[in-house]
Amino acid sequence: MLMSFMPPSAVPAFSCSVISTLRNQEEGAVDRSYSTLLDCLCSWGQAGHILELVCDWLPEEPPQRKTHSAAKRKVQIHDPRPAKPQLALVYVEYLLTHPKNRESLLSAPRKKLNQLLKALDTSKVDLESILQSPGGKAEYFTEAAALQAFSLHCRLSIHLQHRFCSEGKVYLSVLEDTGFWLESKVLSFIQDQEEEYLKRHRVVYQQIIQTYLTVGKDVIMVGLGDCKFQIQLLHWSLRIMHTVKGFFYVSLLLGILKEITGSSLKQKTDSDEVGTLFDMVQKVFQKMLECMAWSFRKQPEEGLRLLYSVQTPLLEFITAVQSWHADTPVHHGVLSTLMAASVVEISHRLRKVSDVEELTPPECLSDLPPFSRCLIGIIIKSPNVVRSFLDELKACVTTDDIEGIVCLTAVVHIILVINKGKHKSPKVREVAATVHRKLKKFMEITLEEDSMERFLYESSSRTLGAFLNS
Repeated sequence: MLMSFMPPSAVPAFSCSVISTLRNQEEGAVDRSYSTLLDCLCSWGQAGHILELVCDWLPEEPPQRKTHSAAKRKVQIHDPRPAKPQLALVYVEYLLTHPKNRESLLSAPRKKLNQLLKALDTSKVDLESILQSPGGKAEYFTEAAALQAFSLHCRLSIHLQHRFCSEGKVYLSVLEDTGFWLESKVLSFIQDQEEEYLKRHRVVYQQIIQTYLTVGKDVIMVGLGDCKFQIQLLHWSLRIMHTVKGFFYVSLLLGILKEITGSSLKQKTDSDEVGTLFDMVQKVFQKMLECMAWSFRKQPEEGLRLLYSVQTPLLEFITAVQSWHADTPVHHGVLSTLMAASVVEISHRLRKVSDVEELTPPECLSDLPPFSRCLIGIIIKSPNVVRSFLDELKACVTTDDIEGIVCLTAVVHIILVINKGKHKSPKVREVAATVHRKLKKFMEITLEEDSMERFLYESSSRTLGAFLNS
């Protein structure tokens, strides 16, 4: 690192030597063999030389974008030394990861930065080839390198947008184009594929999706994504959930929802665009819980493990909605979605029970079925969320959005568990009284029946009566 303190007059000679050393590195070189050299060049203000080397090694642009006449006009200068695209990606990764080096890189001529962005964009061509051809062979990169180049392309788009944000959404539009590519070339292709195909290409399409969602979340987090971009990102999120089942994107989606919920405070809340945005937030959250429930039914053990792994981001999102948007449509929508998911699962379990002795009310949180246990467990962590959730529960029972003996019994199970939590609320009694009144409507219907519903009616009525009189 002593070289970084050299006088400016000595820099040119040394920088040529350093570039030569970087050029002669072998692909697969370890960090310590190139990191100091890259640090020195950046500290000397010579990141442009690194950029030139990297662009020399990377493909120029996707082949379908070149016309035959353009190819004929361009003079080709053949460098006998082999290109090292994977090493180029390693260098770019290092520069973008370290703030001082990244700043030096972004200070390079904009024309060169655009050239790098286009070169990284060629990864999409390779990723399409991997996904669409039987052998899954790429033209420019290995599979791992194509995924890395795609990630760098998305990340560089953000950094360039941040750097040149005063000039409009030039680079945000690049990221939007990538979203349209994801929708039209990746999701549209894999949606009708057989399970064997999906299993073979799972790593590729999952990493593409994860990369894009991660970058989209970061865009919103740093304030670069306007309302239009956020709506579009949520649209793509819905497409992802409709196309790909699984848990791998849930934490990212929850992070996106949380960031959007926070960033929307800066928007004019009465605008049509913000109204559309909040509608999309509710739709994405509802679809996400449906996907989680679907995954859990298909693979209970794996689903349970993953279910608990998303508890923290789920709590953060619910808390954000509670803190920033209480008593708004999005707040009611999120709470009603949580409530519906719990009521549906508990009701489903009640209907499956063949022995009435197994229909006893829960005594604690662990007595609830797994999905509801997770959701209710998150709700009872916050006294404010508990109060709002109980208000929503009472409203849904009052308006008959929740009806029938089985569903009302599910509500009884929920409020019994909430009442056992550390954040007790007098609103529990209000919900209990409302459910008790609703249940009385079924007294004559169940009187002559010897059925599971009659048992549930009698059990719930006794439980609520004892609770209200205690």
